[in-house]
Amino acid sequence: MRDGIRAIAVAVAALCWALAAHAAFSTRGNSPAAAVFAVVPIVSCVVIVAWRSRWRALSIGVGIGIVATAMLMPPPDALDPAAFYLVEYGGVQIALAALFGLSLRDGGEALVTQLARRVHGPLPAAIERYTRQVTVAWTVFFVAMAGTAMLLFGLAPRAIWSAFVNLGTAPAIALMFIVEYAVRRRRFPWFEHVSIFEGMRAFRRSVAPRASR
Repeated sequence: MRDGIRAIAVAVAALCWALAAHAAFSTRGNSPAAAVFAVVPIVSCVVIVAWRSRWRALSIGVGIGIVATAMLMPPPDALDPAAFYLVEYGGVQIALAALFGLSLRDGGEALVTQLARRVHGPLPAAIERYTRQVTVAWTVFFVAMAGTAMLLFGLAPRAIWSAFVNLGTAPAIALMFIVEYAVRRRRFPWFEHVSIFEGMRAFRRSVAPRASR
């Protein structure tokens, strides 16, 4: 029950963030709100990392100070907060693509194969081949997300770019999980399949330790 409430709270918070960020970036104005949304993700990452150090209070204070400064001081006309936000977004997508793609190197075990092995134990050869193909698909997906965001930023109206990065990313990832699950059940009806949510949790548990190193 508690996990369900927590998941709903996280989903609602993420949706509110996405809607607010879209509202801030949907125009070309260099508003204080856009500056805040551009700064908050990187500051949050710094604070999370510093939280594990001995300088917790100082790091949180610095983070709050940076956000407050970004809110109170309009950015220079030459600085577009959306461009900074794009760099952050593209960096995350490329990092995820690298996480999946580098596991495909010769001699290594594909990331999705690792996740499946943790859930199911030893895997049939057919499942090993399939999970390697899924790893390739996720690598291509994240590269495509980064590339699409860059193209839309340069060629499309700002509102369309903002809708893609802020409102379209989570549904696109969810659709990937759904399509993969449907394909897997159709190709391997004899295999013991886990639910989509269990697959998401396995991926989250795999990424979290890597991100904290």
